[in-house]
Amino acid sequence: MRRIAVLCSLLMWPFTAMAQDALTRDDYATGCRLTPPMRSGAYPSREHITRYNNLAQPEGKAQAAAGQLVYVTGRVLDERCVPLADARVEMWNADMAGKFNYPDAGAFQNPYPLFAGTGATVTDGEGRFAFYTIFPGIEGARAAPKLHFRVTHEDTKDLFTSMYFSGDVRNTDDTGFVKLPEDLKPLVIGKVEPFSTPQGALALHVHHDITVAGRDKFRRF
Repeated sequence: MRRIAVLCSLLMWPFTAMAQDALTRDDYATGCRLTPPMRSGAYPSREHITRYNNLAQPEGKAQAAAGQLVYVTGRVLDERCVPLADARVEMWNADMAGKFNYPDAGAFQNPYPLFAGTGATVTDGEGRFAFYTIFPGIEGARAAPKLHFRVTHEDTKDLFTSMYFSGDVRNTDDTGFVKLPEDLKPLVIGKVEPFSTPQGALALHVHHDITVAGRDKFRRF
């Protein structure tokens, strides 16, 4: 019950102190092994990445887009388990039909519900990030639902990667997932937990930490 209450409080931006405490627990520890790169062919260009971290209900929309709501939390760390503040995290995913759509400016200005398709945020002082989206459809044959990320920070190498949902039987048929060595597969699976929003809707919470390779900014040779 405590976790549900904490997650509900996370729906209010920015993070509350209680929510910050919840995300520092060891429930999601990965050992800070480097997250495998997984670059999707559907990567949107930078101009298509919106400034919203709520893809399901972008700013100015009175209602969320149709689909199962997914609340995404995570941390960005380096391989020494040092949280990275001010890392830019971009996220995109397919809509319910498995299609990637990047709405134009007019779609954001009208009053109708809209799935933004992409979003971006910046990690806080302890490396935490959060998004709100809808559960993605599959992107084609031999595919599983997934979220896509790009992480950039001045002290690290850029990382393109994907996240699969724990417990989804389609993971084992996904072309990209099956190519990964067995010991790396757990590093691209987010931990899924259902919870109820304050509005009463049943949603999913998925937590996924991303570990990036550090770059020694003092090295000159």
